[in-house]
Amino acid sequence: MIPFKVVGVGPGHRDYLLPVALKAIREADLLIGSCRLLDEFRDEGKEVFPYHSNLPELLDFLEENRTERQIAVLVSGDPGYHSLLNAVSSRFPEDAYEVIPGISSFQVAMARRGKSWQDDLLVSCHGQDFGEIIEDVLNALESGRRVIILTDHRWNPGAVSGELLAAGSEFRRVWLAESLTAPEESFAETTLEALDGNREEYRLCVMIIE
Repeated sequence: MIPFKVVGVGPGHRDYLLPVALKAIREADLLIGSCRLLDEFRDEGKEVFPYHSNLPELLDFLEENRTERQIAVLVSGDPGYHSLLNAVSSRFPEDAYEVIPGISSFQVAMARRGKSWQDDLLVSCHGQDFGEIIEDVLNALESGRRVIILTDHRWNPGAVSGELLAAGSEFRRVWLAESLTAPEESFAETTLEALDGNREEYRLCVMIIE
């Protein structure tokens, strides 16, 4: 039995896709992933199974097909951080799948910032309420650590800034890294105060707070 692959496809642009990841995609009979990710690999001519938050259905589909199909499960960034890998590792034995790492949006954002990030606090608003992590964020900032946040549609930079200011955070500089590696990428400096109440829609945005 060939293990199925959980493939990190990086932040978006193929220039940031590892060769081993592209090899796994090209060797697969079937690609599983979000519509956005699958669209990036339509030219490979593979059969696809779109993932629309239908996690139980996806895991059942993997169970039914993994012994007879060569499958690549596509996840954005790196599989080891807030991806489908948690669900996969809970359902399947370790010898049933192989993980191929990808370049994360954290890495690209801090490369754009030109700073190291080994001491920074990394948090994600994907799938969790910002209220659950705000104390960790405030404590990190108060101790002099930088905080890097993966924002989403609900907890966008305006909402996050408003919560931090309401909780007593002082003036902070912020960098917004949006649509990293895509043609429409933007990287801009601002502040928590300037973002407070901003209802602008951000696409795939990383928020760096110092």
